[in-house]
Amino acid sequence: MRRRTSSARLEAPRPAAGRGLGTEGNDMTWASWTTVGIHARPGAVQTEEVGPMQGDLTIHTTWSEDEAHVAVQYTGSSDWYTMIGSPVPCHSEADSRAFHQAVVEAVRGGEKAQASLEELFRTG
Repeated sequence: MRRRTSSARLEAPRPAAGRGLGTEGNDMTWASWTTVGIHARPGAVQTEEVGPMQGDLTIHTTWSEDEAHVAVQYTGSSDWYTMIGSPVPCHSEADSRAFHQAVVEAVRGGEKAQASLEELFRTG
């Protein structure tokens, strides 16, 4: 998941789910969660596109095709950035929800949680 744009502000956490057709006509299931208003201390969040982010952030996780993609934005902004380590293997909707919450809690933990974030993305 690379940079994408949205102007909508969602309440947190807010589940969404859907079904559609995959590229070969097979059913494809997906889900997403967004948590708004997370205060991240310096060094807690690293992105591929802009490096470290801090302050009032929104975290969004999308699960599809057995992967969880995690993006972050400054709350209220329209620009999204991929968290370093994303996507991670994630084989169920329930696991992806738990992963999203674990990422949110690690970011809330600040600098002490940096190793925890790295571990989350390494183990998926």
